[in-house]
Amino acid sequence: MRAIISGKTPRKPLSTKMIAILVAAAILLLAGCAIIYRDEIREFITNIKEFFVEVKFDEGENDSQNIDEIYELTYLPEGYGLKEEYITRMRVEYVFANSSNESIRFIQQPLDSATFSVDSEHSDTILIEIEEYTVYYRIAGNMHYYLWNDGKYALKINSALELSDNELLLITNGLKVKQ
Repeated sequence: MRAIISGKTPRKPLSTKMIAILVAAAILLLAGCAIIYRDEIREFITNIKEFFVEVKFDEGENDSQNIDEIYELTYLPEGYGLKEEYITRMRVEYVFANSSNESIRFIQQPLDSATFSVDSEHSDTILIEIEEYTVYYRIAGNMHYYLWNDGKYALKINSALELSDNELLLITNGLKVKQ
């Protein structure tokens, strides 16, 4: 009772050797569980993957893993302006927002290394023909996803705003190489 009230314990703290033994035992226990329940873990991961669709483009002319030409959008729906810009050798991303803080995100990746995952639970998929492009369009919740490629790069727009076919045409035709 005196130890509880005073906050002092008569025991010695665990030594580093004892802590190392406990950590090793925990690792062995977890590894054993992973081996024993590997089929259940694999099934669980498969069930999670069913909620997402993975889109990968294979028919590219460009076999580079880097972006040689950085695209920029010359058309945006009215009221949207550049909020953020991320440019690396393997990914270009622009985030545009309006006064209501609704956003449009544009992503450019090398065609051969691009894979996009989209939430597929409670969503619909439509293929839209916009001139020479086939745009993979998916609605998931409040987000609209538009994916296509131009033979060199995989391109994606995530938008809180549903874009009309005319706006998609203006966006795809308005892509230009950034100077």
